[in-house]
Amino acid sequence: MKTVEEILQENNLEVIVSEHTTKTAEQAAKALECFVGQIAKSLIFRTKSGKSILVIAAGNHRVSFAKLKDFVNDDILKPDADYVKEITGLNIGGVTPFGYHTDYKFFDEDLLKFGYVYPSAGDSQSCFEVDSDLLVELSEAKVVDIKE
Repeated sequence: MKTVEEILQENNLEVIVSEHTTKTAEQAAKALECFVGQIAKSLIFRTKSGKSILVIAAGNHRVSFAKLKDFVNDDILKPDADYVKEITGLNIGGVTPFGYHTDYKFFDEDLLKFGYVYPSAGDSQSCFEVDSDLLVELSEAKVVDIKE
């Protein structure tokens, strides 16, 4: 599996480092001077049976556990910070949309309303600008309606 750095380099995507924290979608949008909906937050969940799930969601959305449960046909558990670090190698607030394995990958269809979106680049002060269609391709995620 390719690293985040390799994927960014291969696609000529430059990391944007902010002097302000970008840990939350609201903080990231303020630092980047963009809409909160343009922040592509990468969230990790797990199923009751132990499968891992990546959801790339618009910054202004909450993920619907009911919809997620229907997609994977299993109960959904919100993992703790240790589980997120175990799966991604990253801390919450810096999770990237690729560069690690999950059993399921879902992409919030509303992110496609924007030409460009901003996912985290691996820590709470960096992100990158990417075409939303390219992000779907790079993340290998299924586009779905996932919001509450």
